[in-house]
Amino acid sequence: SFPTRRSSDLALRMAALEILYGEEVPVILDDAFGCYDEKRLKYTLKWLSEQSRQVIIFSCQKRELEILNEIEMERQGRP
Repeated sequence: SFPTRRSSDLALRMAALEILYGEEVPVILDDAFGCYDEKRLKYTLKWLSEQSRQVIIFSCQKRELEILNEIEMERQGRP
């Protein structure tokens, strides 16, 4: 499916960054998650939030922010 290909593309790009630069460089994503369903998006954003590199996300939707806020609340142990 298209969302699966997009997820694979993101994983490939993140791996390529590590191989090419050999260090943690910032990542800028521009509307990269438009075709993701909620479950895939939450999993991806959780993984990105655990990275030590800086990740900048541009989006025309609020769902990324809402899910990131939810992830942060879970980390802090708040319901």
